[in-house]
Amino acid sequence: MTVSKKPVALVTGSSRGIGMGIAFRLAREGFALVINGVTADPSVQSRGAYHVKNLIKDEAE
Repeated sequence: MTVSKKPVALVTGSSRGIGMGIAFRLAREGFALVINGVTADPSVQSRGAYHVKNLIKDEAE
């Protein structure tokens, strides 16, 4: 198991609004994130927390 020295944050409601903004801000500041948000259809990974995860990943590359 690898231990990270990054600060860790859990962001609930990260699929939209303030929660999404907070998730992006913390990601830019170097936090390791655990994100959570409502997705109407979990098989659609282009919405909700899946969408935020992909945007953060794309921004980091």
